[in-house]
Amino acid sequence: MKILVVGSGKLANAILTSDLSFQSCEILKWESQLQSLNEKAIIVHAGSGRQLKECLDFCSKTKSVFIELSTGLETEKMESDFPLIICPNTSILVLKTLYMLKANGSHFENYEISITESHQSTKKTEAGTAYAFAHSLKFPPEQIISIRKSDIQEDQIGIPKEFSQTGLKILCKYAPSAYVVPVSINNSWKLFKYGFFPLGLGNRITFTVHKALSVKDLSFDEIMKQTEQAIVQGILTK
Repeated sequence: MKILVVGSGKLANAILTSDLSFQSCEILKWESQLQSLNEKAIIVHAGSGRQLKECLDFCSKTKSVFIELSTGLETEKMESDFPLIICPNTSILVLKTLYMLKANGSHFENYEISITESHQSTKKTEAGTAYAFAHSLKFPPEQIISIRKSDIQEDQIGIPKEFSQTGLKILCKYAPSAYVVPVSINNSWKLFKYGFFPLGLGNRITFTVHKALSVKDLSFDEIMKQTEQAIVQGILTK
C-alpha cells in the first residue's frame, strides 16, 4: 500500500525524509498525477490546503484513508464517505494532555487561565491545538494570544529563529570530509540587551558543545535536522 504525504512544509518534509518504514508500504510525496491511481492508499495531509480538494476526491473515489495533520481546514467539520482521521497535533505528549483535559477540564473552571500559542509567520489558519485546549477548558477562543513575530518568539518564549542553511550547505558541498559541531549558546542576548553600550556585564554565558556530525556519512537534510535539534534542546528557557 502507498502512503502519500501531502505538503511541502517542515512537517511533510520530516515525514518524507525520516527513516520510517512499514511492512508492504511505500512512502511517497503526493503529486497531482497520482489522482489517476485506482487503488486504496493512505493520504497524510500536512499541507496548507492547496491540494486538499484533489486529495479528498481521490479518497472518495478509492475509499482511501485520509489523515489530517493540518488545522483550520474544512476536513475538521466535514462528513466523509471514507475513513477520515483528524489529528490536531502529532506530539504524543500533547495528545495525552488533550485527552486529559477533555476528561477533566471542568475541574479548572474557577482558575485564572491564559492560553498563548506560537507558529511561523506564514501560518494563516486557526491554531487547532490551542483551540482544542480552549474548548476543553471552556476558555473563550477569541482570548487566545497568538504570536507570529520571530523576535517576540525568541525573547519571550525562547524559540530560536529559523536556521539559515546556506553556509552549512556550501560547507557540505565543498568540504565532504568536514565535521559539523552544533553549539548551544545560552544568555548571549543578555550581553547586548541594551545595545553595545552599556554592555550587560555580570551575566553568565554558557556554551554546550554537542556531538560532531560527519558530512560524508549523512545527507544534508539529516545534518540540518540533527544540528537544529541538538542546538534547540541545549537552549535553556529559564
